Parts: sequence; structure tokens; C-alpha cells
Amino acid sequence: MIKPGKLSTAKILTANDLHSGGVVFATANGDWSSFISQALLSDNADTNEKLETCGQHAVERQLVVEPFFIDVTIENSLPRPVRFREQLRVNGPSVQTAFSKPAFREVA
Repeated sequence: MIKPGKLSTAKILTANDLHSGGVVFATANGDWSSFISQALLSDNADTNEKLETCGQHAVERQLVVEPFFIDVTIENSLPRPVRFREQLRVNGPSVQTAFSKPAFREVA
């Protein structure tokens, strides 16, 4: 697990929720969140293995579909996807803004 302010790049595990189809991120307690700010950041093989196991269990329990790692940078203490494709996934649909739910905004 990455300590805040330590590194500028990391990996997170993402998938799609099986029931809603929404983008979700693996968290430190083994749950899935629709907010990227709650994703467990990984910078080592041990954490990657923990995340992979979490993803496999979630697939077996039919909670998520196709978990995979994405590269992120840390900006203002928040993970930001490196690849454009993942930026689109996080920010929601690019054509119907009425249906988008950006993962960067979290209701307090």
C-alpha cells in the first residue's frame, strides 16, 4: 500500500459491477467502490497479489466482471488514470452527460 505523498505512480484494480455495469475499484478492505478516491493503491507485488485475489473472489461471487490493473498517477492526493481510455471510464459516458457519474466526485 502506498503512503500519501510517497510515490507519483501506482496501480489500482478496476472492473465493472456485474449488476449495474458501472465502473468500480477494489478498496483496502476488499470491497468495491464506484469512487476512484477509495481505490487501494499498489506499488509492489504483494499488494498486487492481494488485489488479484480480491478480484478473483469477486468474479466467483458474481459481483464484478473482468477485473484488471490500470496505471495511475497521484495528483492532489487522488489517483488519476494514465491512459485516455481509463480516464473516460472514470469520468463516465462522453456523449450523454445527464447519465455520467464521475468517479472523482464523492458525496460527503
